Amino acid sequence: MENNHPVLIVGAGLAGLSAAYTLASNGVRCLLLEASDGVGGRVRTDVVDGFLLDRGFQVLLTAYPECRDFVSDPVAGLRPFYPGAQIWWKGRFHRVADPFRRPMDAMASLFGPIGTPADKARVGLLRRRVLSGSLQELWQRPEETTHQRLLQLGFSKAMVERFLRPFLAGIFLESDLRTSSCQFEFVFRMMALGDTSVPSDGMGALTQWLVRRLPTEFCQVILGSSVKEISDPNLEKPVQLNLAGGQVFQAERVVLAVEAPVAARLLRMDRNPRSRSSTTWYFHAPPRSRVDPVLYLNGEGTGPINLAVWMNEVAPSYAPSEQGLVSATSIGGESGNEERVRAQLAAWFGPGARNWRHLQTYAIHHAQPEPGDLAANALGKLPRVRPGIYAAGDAWGQVSIDGALRSGRLAAEAVLEDKGRGKQVIA
Repeated sequence: MENNHPVLIVGAGLAGLSAAYTLASNGVRCLLLEASDGVGGRVRTDVVDGFLLDRGFQVLLTAYPECRDFVSDPVAGLRPFYPGAQIWWKGRFHRVADPFRRPMDAMASLFGPIGTPADKARVGLLRRRVLSGSLQELWQRPEETTHQRLLQLGFSKAMVERFLRPFLAGIFLESDLRTSSCQFEFVFRMMALGDTSVPSDGMGALTQWLVRRLPTEFCQVILGSSVKEISDPNLEKPVQLNLAGGQVFQAERVVLAVEAPVAARLLRMDRNPRSRSSTTWYFHAPPRSRVDPVLYLNGEGTGPINLAVWMNEVAPSYAPSEQGLVSATSIGGESGNEERVRAQLAAWFGPGARNWRHLQTYAIHHAQPEPGDLAANALGKLPRVRPGIYAAGDAWGQVSIDGALRSGRLAAEAVLEDKGRGKQVIA
């Protein structure tokens, strides 16, 4: 294989695959170097004894702008969650429903303990707020923490603590609600406009769909290729990449689509970016007589589990016929242990949970980057962070599947512009 390339992409997660597709579709040859044994980064699905296990609890919001082609493709086989949640509070579950999609269910819970009737009205006001204006205008609004925004909107303490905090913690993987209010409103807008879903073949189906779209005559992926060092692009052209295995590659341009700590190391940044972590346990459970594709949330804030889902009830293909698959997820450093997890599941779903067969545990340290940790005055304007080096991935901006895909596309478009003013180029 030649070691000189027009474009090298480091990292074959969603951002790297998005960049590769944009470049290869425009006739630019590129090579993806992936350190692990497979593509997809954090968005992968394993098959264990016939069960589909996503690497950590993940969902796809069908309104994501960057996912429109996948959502409209029949191969996606998307299965939606119930638009609401079951909240564990004082020894039992209480249903909270989207008043616009399940108005009767919402009316039935109007005077329940999860928030006040006024809170339910404020949900409508929040919905109107996030749907007003363009997405660009939404991202340009004054920024504060999500917690500050919720208080400003007038939500009661009961609504915040029993529903909004655990619900948003499951999305942003932090329970302090310190995430940007703009990020919160973007996610709420996506949920208002579409479904929360999973593909029938697991979240890894999105990754495989991206791979199938790659024009193979212009793009190749090499697995097990960990980049140890990148030469200083200010001093050396072409840029040289030294791999941990001793191989050396050179490229006119490099797209960095890696986790924040790796990006900081390769760019020689004097910082240690933080990550948000999560742990997901999967259990083989007997099937239930009812089917309820709903999210179960911890409204009490005690115990290791933040959320749980019967995945086979959302998408039957996640489990063999007549079998149940339960996922339970904790966030942050407090992951608990299997016995504590089983005890909480037994309180929620009955004593039989103590005997469910454990299938797999995914402890993911770099589940999400801490937003803003890579921001630095020493960097160039994104996505051009160094001469000939472009940044991609949710570590550099909006933390979501949509953000990762968008960042890869924008990095590739910057490469195209620098190569040929945005025209189609054959390299």
